[in-house]
Amino acid sequence: MKDLRDQLIEKQKELANVTNDILMLYEHRVNTIEIPQSLNNKKDKLQSEIASLDSRLESAQEEKKPVVTDEEIEKESILYQALYNPMTEESAWHTLSVHKTRKGAEMAIAFHKEEKIRTDGIDNFEAWGVNEMKVEK
Repeated sequence: MKDLRDQLIEKQKELANVTNDILMLYEHRVNTIEIPQSLNNKKDKLQSEIASLDSRLESAQEEKKPVVTDEEIEKESILYQALYNPMTEESAWHTLSVHKTRKGAEMAIAFHKEEKIRTDGIDNFEAWGVNEMKVEK
């Protein structure tokens, strides 16, 4: 099961890198530049591999466990929130997800940004951020 987890993490990292490449192209796009099909194909392949690994990992587990166990919380007294504010002038931040590492929160933000770009586009009043929070028991 650990091997599956490690494979899943590696594929998620690869997908985050491809997603960041795509986001950078969107952020610096010029009207004549389009996203290379090879990046989109690589992203789709990685998403498919991640879904497969995730399914295999889930079926390999005998019982469902919380994403962050009490023991991990005691060891890791800091968690990271991936935050989103849809309208900085009129609304508040809300949590997209909570992660054990800053990198995990940053990856979640990259995925959320990509989805926003694909579906609605991004306007100047939207914001994303990472908040470090201490866990008190």
